Amino acid sequence: MANIYIFNIINGLAGKSMLLDQIMIFSAKYVVSIIPIIIIALWLEKTNENKKAAVFITFSVLIALLLGYITKNIYYHPRPFAIGIGLDLVPDDLTSSFPSDHTTGMFALSFALLFIKKYRLAIVSFPLALLVGFSRIFIGVHFPFDILGSVAYGTIGALIAILLKQHLDSVTDKIIELQKGLAHKSKAS
Repeated sequence: MANIYIFNIINGLAGKSMLLDQIMIFSAKYVVSIIPIIIIALWLEKTNENKKAAVFITFSVLIALLLGYITKNIYYHPRPFAIGIGLDLVPDDLTSSFPSDHTTGMFALSFALLFIKKYRLAIVSFPLALLVGFSRIFIGVHFPFDILGSVAYGTIGALIAILLKQHLDSVTDKIIELQKGLAHKSKAS
C-alpha cells in the first residue's frame, strides 16, 4: 500500500540524527504558531485591507479545521504508532490521524494568503506548510494520505471563505467602525 510505503520512507529518516529529529519535532509542533502571529500582525496594521485579510484568514483556517474536526468524528483512521508501525518521536493521543490539524491550518493559511494576493506571505507560508506536513509524517503521527487530505481541507476552507468574503468584509467594516468609535470615546473622556 502506497500510504504505508511512503510513510516508512519518510519516517525511516527519524532516529538517525538528533539534530534533524529536533528540527522535525519543532516543525511538527510549533511552526503552526505562525498562523495567529500573521493574523494578529495583519489586524494591527493600520489599513482596513489588512484587517479584512486577518478576518478572511481566520475564517479560512476555522472553516478548514471545522471540516477536519467533523471528519475525525465521523471517520476514524488510526495513527501509525497505533497500528505498531514506524518510530514515534512524540507521544500523541489515539485520535484519528485523518486529517492532520496542523497541516490543515497551515494550508488554509497559505491558500487564503494566495487568494487575497498576499504573495510575499504566501511564498513563505507554502514551504512552511509543506515542512509541517512532512514533519508530521517524519515524527510518526500521520500518514502521507492524512497530509494530502489536509491540503484538500485547507484549500476547501479558503475557497469557502472566498465565497463568504463579501459578508466577511462587511462585518470587518462594522468592527473597524466600532473600534474607531470606542477609541474616539476614550480620547474624549
